This record gives sequence, C-alpha cells and structure tokens, in this order.
Amino acid sequence: MKSTDLIDRSAEATGGTKADARTALETVTAAIIQAAEAGDDVSLPGFGKFTVRHTAARTGRNPATGA
Repeated sequence: MKSTDLIDRSAEATGGTKADARTALETVTAAIIQAAEAGDDVSLPGFGKFTVRHTAARTGRNPATGA
C-alpha cells in the first residue's frame, strides 16, 4: 500500500477530506521521526516499534570481481 492509498482510506473512513488525512499522516510520520532522532523509542501496539540503531561498519565484497 502506498501513502496515497492510506490517505484515501483514512479520508473515506473518517468522512474527512484527503487534505486532512494527508496532514494527519504527515504529522504522525514527522512525530515518529523526531522522537527516533531524539533517541526515544516509539511503540504503536499492533503496528510496530520504531527505534534508531547504530551498527558497526563492515567490509563489503563485490561478488562479480571478488574485490
């Protein structure tokens, strides 16, 4: 599902406009991003948990050349 599909479904379910649904989706997305950037975990029961993880760098290998 693309964001436009989600916006359409949200507008239809709430009886609101697509512009209002788009604003709501952008607001929620921005809030999740800001919280994650601040180091907070965002947990939405039944949907998922968002957190920023830092992983160590690793050396890659080109499978075509072996380099």
